Amino acid sequence: MIVKEGKALLIIMVSATISLLISCLIEGGSLVGAYIFITQILMARYLSLYSDRVVRSVLIILVAAIFLSALTAIYNPLVGTTIDNINQQWKGLLSHKNRLGGLAAFGLLASIMLHREALVVRFVLFAISAICLLESQSSGALIVSLSVIIIYMASLYLKRAVFNYFLLVSVVFTALSITVSDEILSTSLSYFGRDTTLTGRIPLWNEIFSNGYINLFGYGFNNFWNPQRQSFSLIASAIGWQPFYSHNGYIELMIVFGWPTALILVAFIMRAFTLSFVLNRHTSESMIILFFLLYNWSEASMSQYDSPLLILLFLFVFISRRNIKAHGLKYREATNVDK
Repeated sequence: MIVKEGKALLIIMVSATISLLISCLIEGGSLVGAYIFITQILMARYLSLYSDRVVRSVLIILVAAIFLSALTAIYNPLVGTTIDNINQQWKGLLSHKNRLGGLAAFGLLASIMLHREALVVRFVLFAISAICLLESQSSGALIVSLSVIIIYMASLYLKRAVFNYFLLVSVVFTALSITVSDEILSTSLSYFGRDTTLTGRIPLWNEIFSNGYINLFGYGFNNFWNPQRQSFSLIASAIGWQPFYSHNGYIELMIVFGWPTALILVAFIMRAFTLSFVLNRHTSESMIILFFLLYNWSEASMSQYDSPLLILLFLFVFISRRNIKAHGLKYREATNVDK
């Protein structure tokens, strides 16, 4: 099966550009944010052409970045930690502790799944990623990374049929708990001693959908969550706190781009994961993409142009699609030889 990456990328660029330009003209969204977001995707596409070299460089950069974040939190607490009414949480050099948690979770998975020959880099990356992930107290990043590791290990050691049932049950339960029944999710959270509202996220999501804030072309970047907007005041008043994004990558995509472009972007990412997993379920790229797909249920890294995870997501999507294309070419060559 050959994936026409150029055509898919063109559809994404046209759809995203149109929706962002319309939102800038009508809603007043940030043109700079639109430019950076599109540039991130194009940069990821270019870097994916040199996938082996780039991934190795990404691992080395992650080691340095997370190590600097750890040093910052230790030696300059006013910059390295965020202080709230309860405790101090690590954020390193980033603007929020959840961003450090997400980056550390990605580093943890990368150290386990990628480039087995780079043992020193992998060991250092694993150690400091684990420390920063735990100290950031980002429960979402921790839960998702552990879930992906369990799925990855299950794919390696379980028989194909058994693993398919395991994955099917996991996906169905997750989908039901998040999209169909708040009661299932709340019950699961209370069982593990967690906040049944997912720290206020569930009421926020319900408020966004119940008031019809999702439209055709979206609101652009840096516009919907503006304290001067009436919708922002209404949502903040209804849920009792002030959100600055939806804490859900899929909802945030619809808010920024509108639902048609959001569906195209999600379908593009989902197709890369599905084909990569079906063609070779042991590939590390599919598990990395799975991390982003799960992580964006509680965070919005796939729709934040200033998130360091955005370019990493699209980088591995493009790498995965290139591997799919290579697999398709090899399959066709093999079948032609057999004939």
